[in-house]
Amino acid sequence: DDVEELLLDEAFMLSADELVGDFGWRANIDAAQLESRLLSELHKLESENVRDMLEADKQVPRLVRELDQAIAHLEEMDEMLKFYSLELESMDDDVRKIQMENENLKVEEANQQRLLVELEKILKTITLSEEELQTLRNESLETTDGIERVERVAASLKRMLGTTPGGGLGGLEATHEKMKKYEFYSANFSTRVFDYLKVMFQFKIDGSANDKGRGTTRGVRLISGPEVVHKELIKYAGLTLWLKEAKPSADKELQALYIQCMNLLYSNQTKELVESCRPYFYRYRHDVSSGGVNPIAEFSFSTNVASATGGPVAAPARRISLDGISGAAHHAISSAVKSDISSGAGAAVVASSEMQPAEAFAIALKNVVANVIAEQNFISDLFHYVPAAHIRAVRHTPADNQLAQDSKGVVSNTIHFGSVKEVKSMQDLLFGKLVTQVDSMVDMGTRFDPSQSIGMLVSVSQAMDLCKGSDQGFLLNILERCNDKLESIFQSYISEQARVIEATKLVTKKRVGALPFARIFPKFIAHVEALVGSSGSEARAIADRAYSRISRLIFDTLESLLRDAERNAQQNSDDKDAQKEQLNTHVLLLENMFVLVSGLQTYRSNGCKPYFTPTLDTYIDHAQIVQRKVMRAYIKDVLKRPMGKLIDFFDAVDRCLATNKDPATMANLGKSHLKKVIQSHSNSTMRENLKQLYKRVEKHFMSEPKLKPIVWKAVTDDILSNYQRFVTLLARAYKSTNMSLDFTQTELKRWLDE
Repeated sequence: DDVEELLLDEAFMLSADELVGDFGWRANIDAAQLESRLLSELHKLESENVRDMLEADKQVPRLVRELDQAIAHLEEMDEMLKFYSLELESMDDDVRKIQMENENLKVEEANQQRLLVELEKILKTITLSEEELQTLRNESLETTDGIERVERVAASLKRMLGTTPGGGLGGLEATHEKMKKYEFYSANFSTRVFDYLKVMFQFKIDGSANDKGRGTTRGVRLISGPEVVHKELIKYAGLTLWLKEAKPSADKELQALYIQCMNLLYSNQTKELVESCRPYFYRYRHDVSSGGVNPIAEFSFSTNVASATGGPVAAPARRISLDGISGAAHHAISSAVKSDISSGAGAAVVASSEMQPAEAFAIALKNVVANVIAEQNFISDLFHYVPAAHIRAVRHTPADNQLAQDSKGVVSNTIHFGSVKEVKSMQDLLFGKLVTQVDSMVDMGTRFDPSQSIGMLVSVSQAMDLCKGSDQGFLLNILERCNDKLESIFQSYISEQARVIEATKLVTKKRVGALPFARIFPKFIAHVEALVGSSGSEARAIADRAYSRISRLIFDTLESLLRDAERNAQQNSDDKDAQKEQLNTHVLLLENMFVLVSGLQTYRSNGCKPYFTPTLDTYIDHAQIVQRKVMRAYIKDVLKRPMGKLIDFFDAVDRCLATNKDPATMANLGKSHLKKVIQSHSNSTMRENLKQLYKRVEKHFMSEPKLKPIVWKAVTDDILSNYQRFVTLLARAYKSTNMSLDFTQTELKRWLDE
């Protein structure tokens, strides 16, 4: 604390020194002097203050007045300042308002500038140059380049007419004027296109119809005119699309004109096609009055064709609706169409003089199918009854793609089920006579040889397989009707063949040689197989069932004949006629089985295809089994005369030994009976008997010279086999008698070979 007080004292002293210094006091002057001086100054100040106060009292009223005046002036100035302040504030508001309006004007000006730019852009989108508009009026439609230019302008015009300006621009007078102008040009262009296409459709179709360079004198005249028409008219697909969208009534009228003209073309060319096939359809024509052999008798059991083709076969009116487009199917269809009609106008198939009716029908049907498929696809493309993405016609140019793309929305909106029905209606009008013409070909082709129906059925089945899964409902309906009719004709034909086989009158009391069906069956198979070929269609199954039915009838007929003859012979064992009838039956069956087996084996070696060999082998095996059975029965019959007693005796010995009995002890098998049997078959007797046996066998098979050596070889083998059996039985049962046959094996072989 002391220290703090000391410091405060020092600070006070310093402050005092400074104060004193301000009065000019020096330390060498005494304090009284300083005090005196200070008092003097104080008095001086007090006197001046008093004087000032006195003088001030005199000026107070004036000062007050002046102060009042000053206050009044100040109040006046205050009012003026307030008014001025209000004015300034008002001016400030005005200035601010002006500034805001100025800024708004600047924004509006900028917006208007941008609006003008956008308007210019929009007007450009709905603006065509005068040169482009003149293209629609004056550009040639004769050349591909001209059509492409017209289509490009038409696509732009269509796009503009279909554009609705936004933002209220549609109400602008300029927009209205342009749209009216374009509608005017659109209407004029539609009229020009319609008039031009009417003339071109008529001209191109008539030109193709008048083309006389299609046919050949010995060929099938194919339908080729429509292909030329399609190639010429498909280039107008873009123009027909314009008409369809801009003037539907004109489009319908154009379609009607096309159908009318093409119907006449198809009718004429299809008629020529049918007429050109007539010589081949009538290949098996037989004039009964001429007395010649009916040509189908070579491979048919019955030549009565009236029962198989007596009348038309009703087929259910089935239709498959065009309810879609199968890409895979159209790919197959396109390949078929290209392969069939790629030869161009004037194409003809030069037919061989040996061409079967079914072959001519196949050529004609293939051509008809290709044209119907091509025509449906063409009218769907030309008149746009399919989406643009599915157009199948060969026409891909930049202009086409542009027009299709620009009009895509319009086209997709017009595709509906009704449009598909329209395609059906157009097909019905175009090919109204096709059903009758196809039926006519079927009737002519099967008139003289109904078996041709199975070959025709193959062609129809192939065409149906081609069209299944596609939108070719019209064609499928025709093919189904034709398929039903052909199947019915073939089934009737087979039934007639079966009837003839079943009704065959077998006269066995007199040998008649091989029956007709034994010779015909192999040729029947070969003929039908040539018609069916390697087809895996329903025709193959139908043919196999026909073979099975006919073969079963043939074998049943022959085997039943054998059974009846044997039963009759057993029941009338003492009747020589019954025994003779049995022998004749054996001869007849041997001849028939020989002819049948030989024919089947010949076909197997010289014409049978590998796929049919297993089926054919079953028939051969069955025939050989029956043949061996009949051969054994014939040999047994034919040996009764030369060595029947000898065979019967040793058969009894064999049976006796089989029961472990001694034949020598039996009354009818004793030594004396053996001696009689051996004496009745002496050396000279056996030689003469065998000579007569050979003549008898030769007589039996005079009608089949190739069969005689086969039968004689079997007879020889059986005689030698019996000889060995006789020798063996003599050694076993009669060894003690030292008896033997009067002839040796060597002599027997020599006699048999003479």
